[in-house]
Amino acid sequence: MRERVEFRRRSPRLCKPGSDAGPRSHLTTPEQLAAPRLEVLIGLEIRSLRKSRDLTVAELGTAAGISTGMLSKVENGAISPSLATLHALAIALGVPITRLFARIDDQGRFSAEAETRKRTEQS
Repeated sequence: MRERVEFRRRSPRLCKPGSDAGPRSHLTTPEQLAAPRLEVLIGLEIRSLRKSRDLTVAELGTAAGISTGMLSKVENGAISPSLATLHALAIALGVPITRLFARIDDQGRFSAEAETRKRTEQS
């Protein structure tokens, strides 16, 4: 008897983007693919503030009470930090927590104009 071989199509949700398993999910819009995630934007701001104060990852991590590995993940946008972590980082950097979001505009983009616009709206 001949053995019957079945080929199953892999589920698109289990496949890496760019694989030959089929089209990406219809739930992802082109704008979502192009826009950086909020975690990445916050991480960029934290890194910018840390470097402007000539602090190493280890120094800021110690001051904030978090590990260097976690701080690295926050700065790289690999994790979504809790509000408690953001608060601890803001205190260690000597800034209000809102400063970590100040340069993120209404469309979720990193922008120097967003900070200026928010200041003028508050006046």
